[in-house]
Amino acid sequence: SNKAAFRATLWTNLDQVLDQLHSSVSRVLQLQKLLAKKQDPNTHLPYISALALDGFDPSLVYQCWCKLTKILREVLVGASAKSNFIKQALEGEYPKLLRLFLNTWSKFKLLAVQVNTSGLIMDESIKIKDPFLQQPGGHSDEMCADMRSSLEQFEHAYLARSLSRLFDPINLMFSGNAVPSPEEVSGIFTCITNELNVSSVEERLFNATVKNVGKTIKLFCVKCEQAAKADADASQIVAYPTEAQKQNVQIVNILADFQAGLKRLVADNGNKKIDSLLEEGKDIKDQMVSTVAPLLASIEDASEAIFLTCHKEDFSQNGATDNLKQPPASSPYMKELQSFLERISKDFLQNFSCKDFIDAELRPLAEKIIHQFILHASLIRPLGSLGAQRLGSDCAQLEFALSLLLGPTGYSSAGPTGLNTIGTTYQLLRAFRAMIFMKLEEFQSYAGLGSIVPHSVCLHLMISRCPEVMPSPQATLGWGVARYARWLQKHDEREKLLLIQGSLESYVAAARNKKEKNYIAEYPVLLHILQQGLDMNQLEA
Repeated sequence: SNKAAFRATLWTNLDQVLDQLHSSVSRVLQLQKLLAKKQDPNTHLPYISALALDGFDPSLVYQCWCKLTKILREVLVGASAKSNFIKQALEGEYPKLLRLFLNTWSKFKLLAVQVNTSGLIMDESIKIKDPFLQQPGGHSDEMCADMRSSLEQFEHAYLARSLSRLFDPINLMFSGNAVPSPEEVSGIFTCITNELNVSSVEERLFNATVKNVGKTIKLFCVKCEQAAKADADASQIVAYPTEAQKQNVQIVNILADFQAGLKRLVADNGNKKIDSLLEEGKDIKDQMVSTVAPLLASIEDASEAIFLTCHKEDFSQNGATDNLKQPPASSPYMKELQSFLERISKDFLQNFSCKDFIDAELRPLAEKIIHQFILHASLIRPLGSLGAQRLGSDCAQLEFALSLLLGPTGYSSAGPTGLNTIGTTYQLLRAFRAMIFMKLEEFQSYAGLGSIVPHSVCLHLMISRCPEVMPSPQATLGWGVARYARWLQKHDEREKLLLIQGSLESYVAAARNKKEKNYIAEYPVLLHILQQGLDMNQLEA
């Protein structure tokens, strides 16, 4: 009727049983030592050799140990089978049971070192087994298999209960439609810390608990994956954020909280070697990336759709550019892009609390937007001198538009900020802007050609300045700009150059059919840059 008193009596009795086990084995060990030390005055052999001569095993301690541990195992298993209360006590408080066994095992190890009967036998033909000798030449801290077998059933049950205790708060917090709160996420780590602290009684049990924690991390990621939305509502950017998008933001935020909690857990337990949990934590980052991917993909697609409209605008104006009193106004498509990115930043990105993660994901997006801009800007045709001025202004305005995503460009004590964090791509944008204003003879001597600006971009930009007799690559194929842009995005530099080569060959064939005496002034430069690009990419291939 009094469970607390019964439980206290149970643990007291178990402690006494293990003390009795130690006492019994100690007496047998003393007997074995005496028989190994004392010699028969007639044969001058130790008395223990008589057992070996008569065909018996002289390892008295080993035989005693095997029988006693077998009895102990049968008693513990039998008692737990007959009494549900004993079973719950041994399974639920297994670390306490394990500590009793470990203390007893430590006593046996110390006793075995003090009474080394094996070293007393001079006759090598007599082999005495030492149940406490785990490794040649020394005693291991690991409990022997005979004693461990008494605990296996309870260890498995305890670890199953431990895993259930770790899983329960996660299953509970995801049982409804609401996203877990930061307080609930913090509660998970309180539970994890408790389980790790209790299991630290032994390295083997601790490592098994760490594996359970790894399963807990995976379960949390799976639950977040199931709660995340990936339908049309999660990717729309035309209207205000939908409920699906708001839920995805919350999921990313709690994943970031969980990741931060995991890092703190590993740092706070640095002496316990749980760094392996950081490997499991990689699933957290992957899930965060996949959750935010629909939104970022829609931003990328919408940006490209805006860039496509630049081909409907007129960049063919020519005129003196030296006397411009003020920089040309931004193009309509660039104003639309700025307005779009400003709305995205305000309505969709501000709700993410994990700024470092979002910044890291926005950098590749900014790089893609820059590449999209350069691709379409290089295909604008015809491009007059005033149109080039406006296109150069668009490059500067694109930097401002991207600062809405990445923040101000510069340097801080933590390192580069804004567009400086995407150094190579930012260099490409700056170099492309400079190339817009280059004279014909400056193109082929440009130092950044091939290293910063791809040859195909340079060729496209030069063709945009050529007379109409030089066909655009897409015109040679009978394609529109949109189709050609998609093709360029899917092929490597060498394939792009070979396609442009076909356009130049088409021009040469047309000029010969017309029996023209001279090619246009841009053709030799185009041919030189094309061949330079093919040679460079041939070496790379």
